[in-house]
This record gives sequence, structure tokens and C-alpha cells, in this order.
Amino acid sequence: MHVTQLVVAALGFFHQVHGCSNFLLNHTTSVSTQASPIVVSARTMDFDADLATVLEVIPRNTTFNDLPVFACPTCPDFSWRTQYGYVGFNVFGLNVASDGLNEQGLSAAMLYLVGTKYELPSSADKRPALASFVSYMLGNCATVDDVKNAIKQLQLVEPLQPGTGGVDVGRIPLHYVVHDKHGSTLVVELVDNQVHMYENVSAVITNEPPLDVQLAELQALNKSHASPGSYSPEHRFQRLSLLNEAIGEWYAERVASGAPNPSYANGTEEQRAITDAMHLINTVVVPLGDATQWSVIRDHVRKTLYVQTQQNQVPRRVRLDELDFKSSSSRRAIPVTFGGWFADVTDALSYSGNTQRTIDLPPRSVLQAASQAPPPKASSAQSYTTPEPTTPSPSKSQPATSTTLLSSTSSTDTSGASTVVLLVLGCVAGVVIVAVAAVMVARRQRMKKQSTMDSKMMLEILTP
Repeated sequence: MHVTQLVVAALGFFHQVHGCSNFLLNHTTSVSTQASPIVVSARTMDFDADLATVLEVIPRNTTFNDLPVFACPTCPDFSWRTQYGYVGFNVFGLNVASDGLNEQGLSAAMLYLVGTKYELPSSADKRPALASFVSYMLGNCATVDDVKNAIKQLQLVEPLQPGTGGVDVGRIPLHYVVHDKHGSTLVVELVDNQVHMYENVSAVITNEPPLDVQLAELQALNKSHASPGSYSPEHRFQRLSLLNEAIGEWYAERVASGAPNPSYANGTEEQRAITDAMHLINTVVVPLGDATQWSVIRDHVRKTLYVQTQQNQVPRRVRLDELDFKSSSSRRAIPVTFGGWFADVTDALSYSGNTQRTIDLPPRSVLQAASQAPPPKASSAQSYTTPEPTTPSPSKSQPATSTTLLSSTSSTDTSGASTVVLLVLGCVAGVVIVAVAAVMVARRQRMKKQSTMDSKMMLEILTP
């Protein structure tokens, strides 16, 4: 097929888009935000037709020729050279980005918006008419401020929609969202032939209605009720907004209290942010119809992408700092579906050198006897001490938290009986805590001794 026919055929699919969701993670880090900043965003690409998406490395100084403009056969050619390299989610075999992240940590994305009315191209306006918004911004902007300045120098126009025998087969109504490594967000919508820019107004963007209407509906939502559950643009917008707000508040409370999050006991701040974003974006993944073909998590500070596809939920990672954006010969692409769809750990479980195991329970009668052991003899101002679960050596005394169970000021008979009950309950609780602590200490000591062997084991397994 001739390249011109390919372009026309490819553009014809855009009118079928009815989905996509995007958000900037509301993340509270437990360390200095300057020492370890977390700026993570995510999006889904929901589409009925196969986009044939590829991840493509676009080096610096790549020459671009812009798409033709709808209703403007006389619009002059527009081309540019990229200032920054980036990884683009290019579709239909064309160097036309639907999403991407550049080497400066800036992302740009297109999403469907019914009701879009682009700027009308004017020959009297000397500004170039731009139809490839995402590709242009990824290649020429480092920050949201750069994007705003660039928009002032351009006419944002509609890409040409194809026709068959003069029949209108659809338009390409889009709006755009940009995030940078500083955590700034810019939403760009074209309504009534005018550009509307919303900076840091909303962390979430989906589809119709326009953003100002979405925000008004969100404000009117009764947040005490269950989260909206359908896949409509409004419900996806509201669901992501509520969950994103809640996850930020929950972490902020735990960080302020100093309480650890046991689910991430072995995770890093980076891992926590990426998995949080995955959990949230998965709540708006569309399984059927205009289904989610792929989703991406973008780490703007570390310049890293994590990609999942409909039938491959294993995250595929792309580290932009490891790519060569200097040479034109480094331009290459892989399908978005690239990579294995599972991680096989059978070898690790069958490896003879792996001696890790859990601790077997003693007979039930032993546990019952321990739980029914008599309480310690009561004395004035006696207190129960909770041992530290992470105590490496039980022979050393450790700081403890004390809960007073008996006070010398007790003077009534009923208080004495209550004290005995409390002591019994305290002893039972103490036995359980000591047992759990012993298991944890033993397991950690065992794992520590095992660590060197584990590394050796994995090297043997992974070495051909």
C-alpha cells in the first residue's frame, strides 16, 4: 500500500475511539520529596480497532512532516526537527505518537473528546497549523510552561479525516494532557473553535463532557456513597478522582503517624508509587468492546515507562536514560505486546539448594496449654510488657510499651475481679504475641543466613 493511502486509512480508525483515562498519582512520600521525588502518571488506551501500537525510540534532530489539516487543502506544509528524544506510542505503522515520554520527563497524550471543535485554520494567521500535537510537544518541550508557550505560537487544528466517495466517515475529536517531572499538569481542550488550557486544575482526565463540566459533576457527587462503577467517561473520571484523593490522604495519615505499611515492608518508594498507579488505572481498564488495548505507567523523574497490554499483564519496563537519543541510527521500534506474559518461578521452587521454609506448628494441645497458663502473680502497679517482634536476641532487654493492668489504688471488690480478668486476657495476648514474635525472629534469622545462598541459587538458575 502506498504511504499516502496508509496514512488516509490509518486516520479513518480514529473516529471509533470512545475511551481512555489518564491521571497523575496523588502520592505522599515518606522521605524528603527533594531527595526522592515521586511524579508518576498513568493512562489507558481504549480502542475498538487494532491500533498496532509500537514503542518507538525517536532520537533528537528527527525530521517531522505534519499531518494534513481537515477542511484546509491549501494549508502549507509544516515540518520541524525534534529538540529532545523520546519514546512514543506510535500507531498504525506511522510516526504519529498517541502518547509518550521524553528525555526531560515530559509526557503528552491524546484522548477522545466528543464535542471538540478545533481552531479554524486561517491563512491570515501566520502561525503554523499543527495537527500532530503529541509528537510536536514530546520533541520540543521540557516542561508544562514550554508547552503553554508553544501553543501560543501555533494554530491547533484538526487532522484530516478520510472520506470514501465524498461520504464523511467521522471526525477526530481529541483533547490533550501533559505532565512534567515537576508534577505540573496541563489539559488542553478545543471547544467552540477556541483553545482552553487548564493548569493543575485536575489530576484526572477521561473523555466527554469537557473538563469544566466533569469537575462540576464531581463537586456535586455525594462522596459518602459508593464509587461510581460503570465504564462511562463520567464514572471513570469520578472513580479515579475519588480513589486518587483517598490514596493520597491514606498515605499522608500513615506517614504522619509513623506507622509502617506492612503490604510494602520490602518495597521502595518507587515500587510503592508504581504499584499504586497500577492498582488505580486497573479500576478503569475496559475489558470488552472499545477495550483497553494497553496501559502505561510513567515515572517522570526516573524517566521510565511500565507497559501492560490486554493479554499481557506483566509490566514491561523501558528506561529512557539507557537509550541513545543522539544518533539517528538508534531509532527502532518494538510492538507494544513485546515480552513474555508470565514469570516462571518453578526452577526456584525445585532448586535443591533452596532450604527456605516456614515453621511447622506444634500440636494443638501445646498451644492450648500455653494459652491457659496461669497469669503472673499480681502486685502493686504491675504492668504487662510487649516484646519487640524484631528483637534479634531474646537475651537482651529491649524498650517496651507498658499497659498498666493493676493499680494499687483499687479499693472495691469488683475492681479486683476485673483485674484478674484483665490479667488473664493480658497473659493470653502475651503468649500469642511472644509466639508470633518468635516466629518472626526465627524467620528473619533464617532468611538472613539464606541470603547469600539465594543469590547464588538465582545466578545458577539464570546462567545458561
